[in-house]
Amino acid sequence: MTKNNFSVLSVPLLSQARDTSRAVLGSVAKRHMGEKGYLLFSQNDAADWFYVIESGWVKLFSETIDGDDVILDLMTRGDIFGETTYFYNKSYPFNAEIVEQAVFWMIPTSWIEAEIKSHPPFAIAMMHHMSHLKFSRDKQIEHHTLQDASQRLGCFLLRLNRGEERGAVNLILPVDKYLIANYLGMKPETLSRALSKLSQELGVLVDGINIHVPSFQALITYTCRTCSDVFPCQDRAV
Repeated sequence: MTKNNFSVLSVPLLSQARDTSRAVLGSVAKRHMGEKGYLLFSQNDAADWFYVIESGWVKLFSETIDGDDVILDLMTRGDIFGETTYFYNKSYPFNAEIVEQAVFWMIPTSWIEAEIKSHPPFAIAMMHHMSHLKFSRDKQIEHHTLQDASQRLGCFLLRLNRGEERGAVNLILPVDKYLIANYLGMKPETLSRALSKLSQELGVLVDGINIHVPSFQALITYTCRTCSDVFPCQDRAV
C-alpha cells in the first residue's frame, strides 16, 4: 500500500478510515502499471474498483454521438477516481484511459461501501469529499466563464508545480497539447495563442514540451486574479 514514498492513505478521504479498515485496505489494494492508451474502464461498466494514481496521467472522458472525446478531467499523482460510484448505480459514469505511463492502485468499491455503512465518521468524510468535488466542478465552470484562454492555461501550469518555489520554474507538459486544449475547453490553435500571450505578458519561454516560467509568483498573480480561490488550490491531492 506504500511504494516509493507514496502512500494510498495520503489520499485525504482514505486517511479517514478506521485502523482496522486500513489494515483491510492494505490486503485488498492492488498496484499496477499501465502504458499509454490502456483503457482502465468504459462508461457504464460495473464499478468493482476505484483508483488512486501513484504516478503518470489518466484522462476521464465521455464520447459525443459523433465519436469525439470530451475530457472531463486529467488525473495525476495522488488523485482518486471511481470512489463515488457507490452513488451512481454502481457503474462508472465516464471512461478512464492512461495518457502517459502510469502506476496506479485498484481498491474494491466494496471496501468503501462497507466503511460508509459501518463507520459514520467516514460517511461524513465522504459527504465532505463529494461537496469538495462539487466545489471543484463549480470552479471549473467559473474558470470557463471568467478566465481567458491564457489564464486557464496558466491555471493548468500552476498545477504542474508541486513545490513551493515562487521564482523561476521549469515545467514539462505531461501530455500532448491536444489533450490539454481539450481539457481546457479550447481548440489547439487557441492553446497556441494562449502560450504566445503568456510569453508576451510574463516572458514564459516555450520549447516543445518544456516551459520556462521566469517568475512563478507572477504567473500566480496573472492567473488567479479572476478566481475566487487562493493558490495553492485545495481541490487537488498532494
